[in-house]
This record gives sequence, C-alpha cells and structure tokens, in this order.
Amino acid sequence: MAGPLSISQVDAIIEKVKQSSYQSFTENVSVDELHFLCETALNVLREEPPLVEFQPPAVICGDLHGQFTDLMNIFTKIGFPPDNKFIFLGNYVDRGKQSLETIVLLFCFKIRHPESCFLLRGNHECSAINRTNGLFEEIGQRYGQQHAQLLWKHFNQAFAWLPYAGLINKRILCIHAGLSPSLQSLQQLRKLRRQLSDPPNPSLELDLLWADTEPGIQGFRSNLRGASCVFGEDVVSNVCAKLGVSLIVRSHRPVRGGTEFFSDRRMLTVFSAPNYAGHVNAGAVLIVDENMNYVSEIFQGNREGVTVEPAEIQKFHSQWLRLPQSASKSRKELVPESIRRECLKMILDREASKLPSDEVFNDFVDCLEASEHVKLEEVEGKTLKTISFNGLMSVLGRVGKSVTNLLLPTTFFRAHFPEWDFQSECRIQVDVVVEFVSLKMEFVRYRIKMALYDPDSTGYLTREQFCNYYLKEVMPMVDVLKDLEETFQICYMNTVESMFFFFLDPKHTGRIRISDALVSGFLENAFSLQRNSENYDNWFSPEKTHEQNAIFQMLDSKRKNFLNRDDFKKHLDRAITQTFVDRLYEIHIAYNHLVHPASMAYFFKVLDVAENELCSCYNEWVAVDGAMPAFDDFCDQFFDMVKPTEDGRISLQELLDCKQGHDFILCLINYQEFYRYEMRDSESNAGLDQDSAVPLFGDMSDDETDEQESVPSTSELVKKIVDECNNNVNTSI
Repeated sequence: MAGPLSISQVDAIIEKVKQSSYQSFTENVSVDELHFLCETALNVLREEPPLVEFQPPAVICGDLHGQFTDLMNIFTKIGFPPDNKFIFLGNYVDRGKQSLETIVLLFCFKIRHPESCFLLRGNHECSAINRTNGLFEEIGQRYGQQHAQLLWKHFNQAFAWLPYAGLINKRILCIHAGLSPSLQSLQQLRKLRRQLSDPPNPSLELDLLWADTEPGIQGFRSNLRGASCVFGEDVVSNVCAKLGVSLIVRSHRPVRGGTEFFSDRRMLTVFSAPNYAGHVNAGAVLIVDENMNYVSEIFQGNREGVTVEPAEIQKFHSQWLRLPQSASKSRKELVPESIRRECLKMILDREASKLPSDEVFNDFVDCLEASEHVKLEEVEGKTLKTISFNGLMSVLGRVGKSVTNLLLPTTFFRAHFPEWDFQSECRIQVDVVVEFVSLKMEFVRYRIKMALYDPDSTGYLTREQFCNYYLKEVMPMVDVLKDLEETFQICYMNTVESMFFFFLDPKHTGRIRISDALVSGFLENAFSLQRNSENYDNWFSPEKTHEQNAIFQMLDSKRKNFLNRDDFKKHLDRAITQTFVDRLYEIHIAYNHLVHPASMAYFFKVLDVAENELCSCYNEWVAVDGAMPAFDDFCDQFFDMVKPTEDGRISLQELLDCKQGHDFILCLINYQEFYRYEMRDSESNAGLDQDSAVPLFGDMSDDETDEQESVPSTSELVKKIVDECNNNVNTSI
C-alpha cells in the first residue's frame, strides 16, 4: 500500500497544501498519498542521527500545535525552505484544528530539502499523547473512522524516528522541552534510542520531551504533570558548562511574549503558536545569523479558536458527567481535550443560568424593601430596616428559586443568631441580606469564570492559567485596564501575577487555589479601579505597575530585561546583604501590604530566627556589634502593642489577634533601617566585608525558606478574616 514518493509528487503535495482550504484539503490530498508521505518521511528521518548538527544561519521555531495559518504566516514573512534553514522543536500536532496540514507540509519540506528543514520530536509526537489530544480525532473526522487507526499509526511510526536534539555551530543546543539528571555529554545525545513510540519513564529521551523549567528551585524535582521532572537555573548553567554550549533553546510551554529567558539568558523558551488553545500569547521564532547573533521575530496571529461539532460534544457529555470529580486522569484518557473544554463550558454555562438575572435581583431588593414584614429599628443611633425570618421567607417565595438557592435562609439566620430557632423572633438588617446575596452572586460568577481556565477541574490555577483568566476576563471589564498598550500588558501582568502568587502560593507550588483567590479580596480590588487619584494606592492599577517598571528600568541600565546581583550592587549601599537582595521583591510586596495576614506571617518567619515559632530573640535583633541605642525603650513599645501571654515571647497568632501586628513589624523594620543608616560610616571604618554584613531582616537562606510547618498556609490565615462571610458562602459548583 505504502511506498516512497518521487520529488515531483512531493512538490505536487506541497502546492495542494498551500492552495487548499480546510474543507478542500481532504479532497485534494488522498489517504493513499498520506500513507506514501509517512513512509517517505520515515526513510529520510531514519538516515539522520538523534542529534542533528549544522551551521548557521537558521530559524528556530517552537510549538505549532496544528495552527497551520500561523505556520504559513511564518513562512510568508521569513521565507520558505530552502531559501532559509529551519529547525522546528516539535509539537506539530494536537490542540489546533489543522494538525494534518501542518505535519504534511513539514514532512514534505523535510523530504524535499533535508538539509534546510530539521524536525525535532516533541511530547505530542508520542502515540499516547496524540491519541487523545487531537490528531487521532482529526483524522477520523476528516477522512473517516475507517482510515483513522491505520493512518494515525503510520504517522506515529514516522514520529518515532524524529531526532531529539539539534546543535548549531556547537554553541546553541535545541531541544523540545528540558534537561535530564542523566545528561552528561553531547555524545549521549548522539546515541539516543529512537523507534520508540512512547519513551519509558524515567529516561533521558522522556526528559528531553517533558522536563520543564521551575524558577526558585535548585536541582531537579518531580514534575506536577506526572512525567519527567522540573529543574532550576543552576541545572542550566551546569549543563551548559558540561556540554560546552552558550545557549539552550526549547519550547514546550506557551509564554506571553513568544520568548522568555531563564537562568541568566542561558536558556530561551520559544513558542510559535500565538493565542494557543484560547490563551492570549504572542508567537515567535528565533533568527540566528552567520555570526551566531540572534534576534526574535514576534507574530501576533489570529484569535481563532478550536471549533467542535455539537454532536461530538453531546456524544461525550454523559460520559464526562458520570466520572467522579477527582478522576482527571480518567477524563483525559476517555475524552479528547477539545471535547473536554466544550463539555466543561456547557456545565459551567448551566451553572451560570441558575444565578438570578440582574432583573430578578432588582425585583428581590424591591420586594424586600417594600415588604409588610419590614420594620424600622434604632441600631447604634441609626434608623435601619430589619426583617424577620418569616418575612424573608415570604419575599423569597415571590421572587423565585434562583435567589433562594443562594441565600438558604435557615442557614443564613443561624449563622447570625447561633441560638435562633423557628419560634424566636430574631430580626436581621435588610442591607445585610442584600449585601450577602450580592456577594454570593459575585463569588459564584467569579468561580464559574475561573473554572473555565481549569479544564481538568482541579480547583487550582497554574500561573499560566491565572494570567490567561486575568487577561481575558478581568482586564476587558475595567476601563482603566482594557486600554493598556499591548507592549505594557506583559509588565502589568508580571506585577499582578507576583501579587496573587506571593500571598496565595507561599510554598511556591506554582498554582493557587481558586477559592483562596475568591476570598482574598484581590479581584474586588482589581474590578474597583477607576480613573481617579485613588488608583495609585491600588496595587492592581497601571500607576503602581509603572512605578515598579520605572524602578526596574533604572536598575536594568543595559536593558537586558533581567536583573542580576551586579545591578543591585551599583544602586544599593553595602549594608544591604546578598540575602536581602534575593528576597527584595517579596519583601517589597509584603511591606506594601502589612495589614494582610500573609505579610505578617512572612515577616514573622524572618524575625523568628530561632525557628521556635516565637518572636523573642533580642540578641538577634542587634546589628553589627553591641546593642542598638535605646533599644529597650523601643522593645517595651513593641511588646505593649501585642500584649503577649508570656513576657518577651510573641506567637504569630498573638500578632494576628492584636490587630496591630502590622504596626509592630513596621516599627521594627523602620528602627533597624534607621540604625543601619546611622552606622554606615562606622561599619566602613571597620572594613567589614559586604558578605559579612548582618541581613536586614534576618537570615533567609534557601535552607531556611523551605516548606516549614511553623508557617500556616495562606488559606488558614485568610480564613480568620473572612470567616463570617465564608462560612455561609459556598463557592463550589
């Protein structure tokens, strides 16, 4: 059935692909031609080594994921092979709606111009992945189920021979995903095993297809995706030294700007599929010239989403609903991703339809205000409207079930009056009832919107998922944000992302719980932005971001778009230690939000130098040599604020309960900063080494900032503040 294609036949397929529409592609390119193409590509790939090595110039392309229109935009803007040499980093199929056009055109160029088109393998060029994420489904839909199994298998036989890595002029290493603990030399890459439909776990081959970067860690750790590992910046620098390369280029995950550096510019992520899978991101390629200089070319692309037939959604919908909430793995195996997303949207739309409309809510408020059960009562010198339980039930009976489902009147009354029973005549303020229903509606709406970006229903959002939610659901709804220049959006989102994840992800897991985001109050702050002078005090305002950006640009004098230790040394006096520099941005966020429990917990951990869950180490608060002048006077004031049960020993809970914890920390910080400023000359005369200076906020080395049981989770801290509301607001759906 299958056999090699001639050059003229390959050229003919190239022209067919270029000229075909989505509908006419299957008419112009037959099933037999696809089988012949797979066999011919397999023969060409089999002759290549696992590590392809070549000279510049070259164009490096990241993930394409079936976005054929964007691939053609790249070729149109830069040029086709063989006029330009290309290396593609894998993930040609799945997610987008034109995986077939994408891989067919690339296979044709590989056959026709093997020295100008290099195709590496990605994790989606594995049968276990493309079976449920798009390719198999697309073949069946477009060519019929009778051809799907055999044609899908033939494509994967060719994929198994794709090289794992590329090397440009022995200096730039190209891979799909990441590094491996077992990678020690280039010779290992030259001897990698191919013809593996799905590389084993663990293995060097698997790590090259799946491993991911993780800021803020050292070495390797397990990957939350369940395959391979994640690695820190130190791993990249070590591997570059071992392999003798100056840059590692990878793809594997979308980045908002199309490219993103890691590990002091030793690693670069390039992602070439703009607006990937409904996200808001640019696409990019990296152009390397003859002298090994490189520059990125950015593509904005279109915002066309994946379309799914309603019949296909209905086919899987009942299976989706029967699966338990925790069975995300089963869902992934059973239902293709495009169907999963559409099913989730259907479920969430159904939940949204249960909420009261604005008209129903307004009717409820009007009925409540006009009810014959409402009485005027004097409360703390104010005349307020109140209503009884029976009166509230009467109003709810007139406005419909949608409001009743939100309010749950019996639970609501018992939350406010613990001793209440149906016989007692307790009355509650009308304004409290209205505010509660309004807040509950807001919470559920936020929860539904956020759940759309959690396709596997985990209850969490990763950094990428959160940023896409904020860009698409929050910014367009706020006048002051929706008009931001596109070039400034990335800077703005970095500030917003830092805020949410500092407070809601204190253990640096890379994801935040949706319910924590809802009760934190941060979304309300973002939605409350207005065009007035008050914006400056709102962390989510463009003004605040401009301030952060101005500081960054001042330090980044060479416009490298990243900061290293030398940048700080030029602008900060040497009383600021290296440890403090490492925590500068975290401290800045916490310092600007001292009233937040998580900020107090952060500084408490810094001040608890003995790690005994107590703020009691007087001697450790002493800078340089000897006691601070008049410290005893300050010390008395500090502890008078908190009034601990034990003299001179303050717990975190006492700091939170005293309602002045932020003043306590602020006084202590300001006192130490003032004293250090006054002591600079004496320190200089003493000839102290910079690295020997005492840390401004105590020693926060990496060993001491690992996960510790002594610091409560953010959700526990936030819960203390929002208990009264949160006990009665069920934000799950």
